Amino acid sequence: MKIRRYRESDAVEVGQLVADTFRRCNLSYTSPAEQERLLGPFRHAHSEDPEHQHDIAAVIRAPLVLVAEDGEQGMIAGVLRGSPGRLHSLFVRGTCHRRGSAVR
Repeated sequence: MKIRRYRESDAVEVGQLVADTFRRCNLSYTSPAEQERLLGPFRHAHSEDPEHQHDIAAVIRAPLVLVAEDGEQGMIAGVLRGSPGRLHSLFVRGTCHRRGSAVR
């Protein structure tokens, strides 16, 4: 696992990770309509529409955004958003839960 700074080119994969994880772990008790409302722009995470992708990238931006990249699988395993002294959000791909992580 490699931790690195977020790049704009990560926006689609990070957006899908956030949407899928939030929906599964935090919104499973809500109706589909309520999920769509609570997901905001992330409800379009799997859309190829450039406007949707732009909106998601804008929401991801923060003073500090780091991604955990799984080198073996070639995918983003997690994302952390924050600012000095404050964690905004942390999402980890479900298949990567409880695997531990070695930062290099």
